[in-house]
Amino acid sequence: MLSNVTNLNLAGAELPEDFFEWLETAAVVHLNISNAKIDVPGEEWRWCGPRLEVLDISGLQLKKLRLTRGCNLRKLFAKDNQLESAFLDAPTLEAVDLDHNLFSDWLIIPLGTSLEKLETLSMSGNLLTSLPPGALTHFPLLQHLDLSRNQISNIEHDAFPSLGMQIISIDLSHNQLTSLPHPVLPSLLYLDISSNNLNEMSPLLFAGMPLLQHLKIGNNPEVFSKCGQKCWSDHVDVLTNLVDIDLSNCQISKPIDFSKSYSLKSISLRGNQITTLDGGLLPPTLSILDAGENLVHYTSNFSKRTGTLRDLRLDGNPLICDCSLFEIRDQLLNQSRITDAASYYCFSSAWQHPLHPYLASLRACLPSSSSILPSLVTAFLICVCIVLLIIISLIAAHRLCGSISYTYKRLALDIPVRL
Repeated sequence: MLSNVTNLNLAGAELPEDFFEWLETAAVVHLNISNAKIDVPGEEWRWCGPRLEVLDISGLQLKKLRLTRGCNLRKLFAKDNQLESAFLDAPTLEAVDLDHNLFSDWLIIPLGTSLEKLETLSMSGNLLTSLPPGALTHFPLLQHLDLSRNQISNIEHDAFPSLGMQIISIDLSHNQLTSLPHPVLPSLLYLDISSNNLNEMSPLLFAGMPLLQHLKIGNNPEVFSKCGQKCWSDHVDVLTNLVDIDLSNCQISKPIDFSKSYSLKSISLRGNQITTLDGGLLPPTLSILDAGENLVHYTSNFSKRTGTLRDLRLDGNPLICDCSLFEIRDQLLNQSRITDAASYYCFSSAWQHPLHPYLASLRACLPSSSSILPSLVTAFLICVCIVLLIIISLIAAHRLCGSISYTYKRLALDIPVRL
């Protein structure tokens, strides 16, 4: 009765013992038996129908997976099992989801086999501890790799092929990495290495990722621990296409210069130890800045950044009630939590004030004495120059008058008499 069915959803169903025999000759193209009740012989999945292209065998308590040549599967979903090993010899595969299993070793790919059509590989939530040499050489067209939430502490320098890799996104978050190799990944757009144990970063890492747009490094508290006068972050401007960067919870205390990252639109510095926020170190294209939960007291040089900066988050900072906040008043008043006095506040002397009413009555800073002094000096010098010119003119006029000769004649005192 089901011999001609092409799309079949049996998720959670109780399947008969002869199901596997049926599958070997069935015309089904899309099959979903996730969480079905079935006794799989040897807890190993090795069946693949002649026309089957999409298969979901998630939640079947499988321990082994074996797909041999001749299987025409394009998409395989086998998450939420107990898989410890997977033998893949199916060149037609385009996407493989093996999330939430018990893999501690890498996939088994037969020698000489290349999964040339595989574009997406996800093994999140397993027990992997390393990425061995040549791990990705069998996947020349791989575009999306998710190895998050494993126990990876080491990535061999030749785990990635030296040429021909077209990968677009890599997620290595929530692992145990202390350092990273620097492969050449010319097509990479997204890299997530957050929530690791990184204590150093090579500047060469960025040189091999010319198109990178999204960089997530947050929750690596030691990543700046070896930075002195020079730091890997000094080379972020090499990423000329970078759109957003996440450096939250990295124990940053020194300012980072992003002013030359002309494509950067979003920066997250939340949960660090920053005490001052200098708008002059931000890129002119910045639209979103999250600097919440730091130690920021003062902000400065934001007058030239407020044109593009639309979202500025400073919640949880011990701001000083100062007129310098006027430069960012509009951005702060647009925050949804600005009326929450527990999130936005400022200090004046020993008093803590809610920030919202303070900003509502805030006025721009008057010119400081330091800004008036140059003007006064300039005016004084101009006056001195004018006085000197007048004195020089008078002296010159006096000398000119002294050089003119005059002839004096005696005036007649008697009245002339006519003879």
